[in-house]
Amino acid sequence: MNFYFFDNRENKVREEILLNRGNLYGDGFFTTGIVKDGKILHQNRHFERLQNTATKFQFADYNEDLLIQFLLDSLKDIDEACIRITISRQQAGRGYQYNQLSKSDVTVQLSHRPEAPVEPCHLVLSETPVSVNAFLAGSKHLNRLDSVLASRQIKSDNQEVVLFHEDNVIGGSRSNLFVLDNKQWKTPSLEMAGVEGITRQRIIELMQQNGIPVSIEPITLQKIQDVEAAFITNSLLGIWPVSKIADKCLETIHVENLKSDINFVV
Repeated sequence: MNFYFFDNRENKVREEILLNRGNLYGDGFFTTGIVKDGKILHQNRHFERLQNTATKFQFADYNEDLLIQFLLDSLKDIDEACIRITISRQQAGRGYQYNQLSKSDVTVQLSHRPEAPVEPCHLVLSETPVSVNAFLAGSKHLNRLDSVLASRQIKSDNQEVVLFHEDNVIGGSRSNLFVLDNKQWKTPSLEMAGVEGITRQRIIELMQQNGIPVSIEPITLQKIQDVEAAFITNSLLGIWPVSKIADKCLETIHVENLKSDINFVV
């Protein structure tokens, strides 16, 4: 494994171009989180995500111990930052085919931690259909063109785009979605597309621990426009209440009550 470290908070950009399969074909995966006092918040969940994806995508030289040591050395003096860890396969020869013994490039990027949104979120429906692949579903792989194209619809800081396939909602372009339907919280099934977010996992577990009904199931476009409340999540946003889905306005009090009930902190 080769390691690269970029601290974008200092506005220093390395000019070298990594000619690897991540850049050429999206052959890789990543995780994004928050560094606090030299450690990644919920780091065990991030490491578990990376290890599981490395195994699934056959990154034979991925070594969690080496990564942990590299991060300990690189982050020890960092008070607070946003971090992205990207694992991509090195290119050998040309073409799509890869050698299962190919080495990996690990790129660690730091940036300023974004401020928490002040206003509630307004969800707009994507004009870009989401790609469906049951094998890739759940993984945070580098092929994020669906989200890139959908995000062009975001016109203000308080907007997010809802991705869907046919009539089934997947989630936001950068987030997972929860809705309150008939007094029960629900989050879309991700069997065919989408990313199983770390914060999504945490919230489901906290709800279950506190006796709050929650289910993972298919959710239709019609359903999300007829719910009592909604919020989106990711590792940087935490829980972001939704005040509007398309043209339908929602109350955010249910979301605020939930955050209190499960004692949620980013």
